[in-house]
Amino acid sequence: MLLKLLCLEEKLSKFNYMNVVFRIDASNRNGMGHLSRCCNLAESISEKGYKVYFILRFLDKKFKRLFNKKNYRIIILPKNKFFKDEKKINVENIWSKKLQKIDAKDTKKIIAKTKIDLLIIDHYGLNFHWEKILSSKVKKSMVISDFVNRKHFCDYFLNQNVENNKEKLVKKFLPRKCQIFLGTEYSLLNKKYYDLKNKIKIKPKKVNKILLSFGGTDVPFLVRKFLNIFESKKFKGITLTIVANQKIKNFSKVKKVFYLNPNSLEKIIFRSDFSIGGGGITNLEKMCLGVPSLAIPLSENQKESLKNLKKKNLIYFFKNYKSLKTENLRKFIFSIINSKNKFYLKRLKIFSLIDGLGSLKICEALFPSKISDLKIRKTQMSDLPIYFNWVNEKNVVKNSFTNKKIGIKKHSKWFKNKIKSKKTSMYVLEVCKLPIGQVRFEASNNKAKIDYSLDNIVRDRKWGKAIIKLGIKELKLPRIKFINAEVKKQNKKSISIFKNLGFREGISHSKYFYSANKQELLRK
Repeated sequence: MLLKLLCLEEKLSKFNYMNVVFRIDASNRNGMGHLSRCCNLAESISEKGYKVYFILRFLDKKFKRLFNKKNYRIIILPKNKFFKDEKKINVENIWSKKLQKIDAKDTKKIIAKTKIDLLIIDHYGLNFHWEKILSSKVKKSMVISDFVNRKHFCDYFLNQNVENNKEKLVKKFLPRKCQIFLGTEYSLLNKKYYDLKNKIKIKPKKVNKILLSFGGTDVPFLVRKFLNIFESKKFKGITLTIVANQKIKNFSKVKKVFYLNPNSLEKIIFRSDFSIGGGGITNLEKMCLGVPSLAIPLSENQKESLKNLKKKNLIYFFKNYKSLKTENLRKFIFSIINSKNKFYLKRLKIFSLIDGLGSLKICEALFPSKISDLKIRKTQMSDLPIYFNWVNEKNVVKNSFTNKKIGIKKHSKWFKNKIKSKKTSMYVLEVCKLPIGQVRFEASNNKAKIDYSLDNIVRDRKWGKAIIKLGIKELKLPRIKFINAEVKKQNKKSISIFKNLGFREGISHSKYFYSANKQELLRK
């Protein structure tokens, strides 16, 4: 149920639980991407027991459905002469200092009489001027941004389009102690995508179903342009699924399925083999479900993120798509969907890159769980993308004996073999449904060699000892009497953990060897 709060200051002051406030806007001019990703994060936060509020100045009616059935409070900032006409405000650029000051004062009035544990800002118009004014009224603040071109005053910063190798550049615009989250692994997707992902098996197959959708901002001429492309005998047997705000008639040569303003896209994407659409957050949703995309930027701010994805060979992208001739586009799309092996590898790569757990990861970083919340389970085939990201994380690569990242084809083959092997036991550790680490045992006679790793989110919490003990307790391999380990000399954290657990130590020129009796470890 959508709630509007009257007497806002008075109502807010009555709540005594932990409070999280989002400051965003959601209208036709800035699309639904901001609102969608914030709602996804809000869902994870509310499940942790926090009370969530949304403060907006502009909210288009068609976006209100995202709040339906959610226990969030929505607060609309008061109208005034400075914000009377949204069309006169450039939503993609930073607002003037004057506008930011007015908006900050209005927001400050609303939260003045309550304790705000966290303020989350996802707004192109606001920067450090606005953030600094609000800083005295909140315990912590977080900025979600698609740009690396403006200063911010915050405790946490998230950019899901910029990779870790740009961290030095990002730091130039942030306070010294700001915690930074960069890259697609932190994509704020709805948890439905993770649930659907677990049902997918990526196999070489012919492209039969193509999705044509340009998100919340409908672009009729683009729908028509691509419908024209598919009016060819080349695409016989293809089913075109079209998501739009209006039905387009007079196209008959291709089989079509229309969805007019669907409440959600996840099941439609799930049933697709290839997609053509806009340049927003939907591309990350498609990647999560292993659906390759031809992305069309619908605004200037989308171009940079699409360029980054194209550099990594994760999407198909035309910078100047308007100038492309219909026949050239037709040939290009036809060549994509008919390159069976290349297309399969592309699907496998994008499927493995985004695990769909970004919202849970950020939530866990903002509101850490206790070590007592740790749970362990057997590794499943659906965990392949999670393991792929863990094994290629820079600190894991640094402490491995190969010092090299592993390609998806090689990793996929290795993972499938280990899952099937009777000499291997693999376990995933979780907190609040979020996988945060893995433990693996390889049996040889009466010994089992242990390998473990932790996600970045929990790496500084000193949980290594606990997950090793949980893994050994869970180990079901028969006739195992001893647990062994090999550690690089540079990996001081792991060396310390094995020593503290009572493992006996041996040393060679490049590594440390550790061994301990399994029963003795279980008694500790």
